[in-house]
Amino acid sequence: MTEIRHAQPEDLPDLLEMGREFFEHSGNARFTTFDEPSLTATLIGLMSGAPNGCVLVAELNGNVVGMAGCVVFPFYANSSTLIGQEVFFWVSPAHRGAVGDALLDELEDTAMRKGAKVFINANIAGERDKAFARYYRRRGCVPAEQTHIKVLHS
Repeated sequence: MTEIRHAQPEDLPDLLEMGREFFEHSGNARFTTFDEPSLTATLIGLMSGAPNGCVLVAELNGNVVGMAGCVVFPFYANSSTLIGQEVFFWVSPAHRGAVGDALLDELEDTAMRKGAKVFINANIAGERDKAFARYYRRRGCVPAEQTHIKVLHS
């Protein structure tokens, strides 16, 4: 049985390993390098109980097999509307499917408990775009924006 729970400091080694895997699949290496101290600080900040963030883990048979994090913030055009936004969502390939659904359900519920009225998900460009579009549509999401990255040179 999969347990979804808030991450604890003792989960950091598993979170860092999954964070590195996520980074390697993200395409972000086009503009930066993986920095474990930075990810550690981000995870600790989100796990600290601050009212605007959280990190969840999916645990199966005593092993952490997935992680998800979000932040909640005021919408720029109407600060009374709080937005929940996924920061990262990763499930080890061997455990995708129901584990991912349960993890994302709890992430959305956590954001809602923090006051979010809307939740934003993202997926890695080129990484199974159509499959993720179907997945998010099935979850009740509608397309809103695409993001684009440009490396700025000085």
